[in-house]
Amino acid sequence: MSDSTENGPNYGMGTILRGFPNFEDIYQGMSSGYPIALSPYQSGNQGRDAQAKKNYDRLSRALSKQTAYNGPAAQSDGVDGATGPNLLEGVPCTFGANTIFFLPRPSTGSVFTYRFVWRLLTPDTYAETKKPFQLNASGFRYVDQAVQSSNGFYPGDNGVIAGKAAERSLIFTTEDTLRVTASNGTLGPLDPLNGMWRQQAKTLGVQSFPDFGQELTISSPNDGLEATVKLSPLLPFLGYNAEENFTTGATYVFGELGQLPIGGYQASPALPAPEQRAIRAAERRTLTSFATYTTRAKGNELLILVYPNVAPGESTYNFDLNPYAEASLFFGRGGYTNPSQDPLNTPVGVVMIPGWG
Repeated sequence: MSDSTENGPNYGMGTILRGFPNFEDIYQGMSSGYPIALSPYQSGNQGRDAQAKKNYDRLSRALSKQTAYNGPAAQSDGVDGATGPNLLEGVPCTFGANTIFFLPRPSTGSVFTYRFVWRLLTPDTYAETKKPFQLNASGFRYVDQAVQSSNGFYPGDNGVIAGKAAERSLIFTTEDTLRVTASNGTLGPLDPLNGMWRQQAKTLGVQSFPDFGQELTISSPNDGLEATVKLSPLLPFLGYNAEENFTTGATYVFGELGQLPIGGYQASPALPAPEQRAIRAAERRTLTSFATYTTRAKGNELLILVYPNVAPGESTYNFDLNPYAEASLFFGRGGYTNPSQDPLNTPVGVVMIPGWG
């Protein structure tokens, strides 16, 4: 290995983060104030921390039999006495290492807020999980007599869980808040107001600027559905469906910047899903799909929470309509009523590329 390689950037393999499989069934119709937690793609932990899932699985039989006011539903029964059953799944990090994120870009006019929550772990979880820790505070436990539900806050004798199942070790958290949005500017990257990257006092704002360039409207020959695409580089192409340069007679097609199946969101249930997906895919092929953000890891683990809609006023999730349909496309199965994607076979989501030094 050459010296230049050894002394270059030291990064690990990227991890794709998505919602747990079929999260749409839990969120549909709920308030959009509930963020969607992203976890490593195909981890199999259903959104829970791996140790939390082990504890939850050990407790679930007893929990399923609980009735109101009958006392604790579960005692220790093999749980670790350090990790609660509802701890969200995080992504391992090397503390202080440079970390790069690819954040899915919403359509123009939509706003996604990505909330980054970093965890500091202690030695108390190491025995069971072998997770690295940054805070040398061991041996401390507190008793959590409540679970995170409106019916679960019954202290004392009416607690939902008890014994070691209710014991917790320390996990400290801190956060960054990122907002990725489309600009309202129309003057391109030289616009002095809309072409800027801004750092705000309360949130770190990363603004995803619309791709610069002229636009072309194309239509589906079968049903007249239209898509607006940015002009992209041209490539020579032979075939019936090629475009023609009427000056030279040469035939061509539009070059594609990348290859991702993220054009298929269904913006309206009134339009046939296959045609809708095809025409929207055309819009995406000449656009960049992600915004990037780079920071140093501020914990041993990272959680990413997504708020697909930060507009004022009450709103509810409907994964058949944007912006929630697009969130389902990026992080789930691509819709609620008529899913456009298999959630296990479409690895699109936030990409995290960790540094190791």
